[in-house]
Amino acid sequence: MADVPVPKEERDRVFRKLLAKADNRTCFDCPQRKPIWASSTFGVFICLDCAGGQRRLGTHLTFVRSVDMDTWTRGQLEAMKRGGNGRARDFFRAHGARDLHIRQDTKYASSTARQYRDRLAKEVQQALQGGAAPSPLATPELPKKSFFEDFEPMEMPPRTQSSPALATPAAVKMPVPRAEPDAAQFRVRSAAQMKQARAASGRLSAAGLSAAGLSAAGLS
Repeated sequence: MADVPVPKEERDRVFRKLLAKADNRTCFDCPQRKPIWASSTFGVFICLDCAGGQRRLGTHLTFVRSVDMDTWTRGQLEAMKRGGNGRARDFFRAHGARDLHIRQDTKYASSTARQYRDRLAKEVQQALQGGAAPSPLATPELPKKSFFEDFEPMEMPPRTQSSPALATPAAVKMPVPRAEPDAAQFRVRSAAQMKQARAASGRLSAAGLSAAGLSAAGLS
């Protein structure tokens, strides 16, 4: 029953209703508006660019379909009904993913993505079998570990003599520019120096005349 294709009219009717919700009007992987593609694995709506990125991840992680061009099965359509961008966002954020626009390979290979995918698949299976599946609006349980615990932190290599530490801006001493002399002060100093030079020249001239007079008088 899950693999039975649904008629085109039923598919279009379901997607018109789902895409009318505010949470589904924005791509789950980016801020692009009016997504017309979807991942039936996670029950989320995505734009054309992000659909291409998800397809490159492989169908073992996510199965991408067009909402108006591809054929949908009963199980895939049920996953979209019970999923939705709003529910997926709440689940990922509750498990430590603050930024949902991170790399797709990082997001969909995480343990959070696996938990959400498995939970949604279980709900779909129970709904198709006529069981009492949990409500799709149920509050997600608290995370057992952080979203980023799946990824090992990058260690920086130790610094060697060939790679000395860079000087910080506080350690760099900039030369202090020397102030240029003011033009008026320069003229005052020049006039004073010329006056002193004339006075010294006068004293020398007077001293020379006095010596010449004493020599002429025979007193030297």
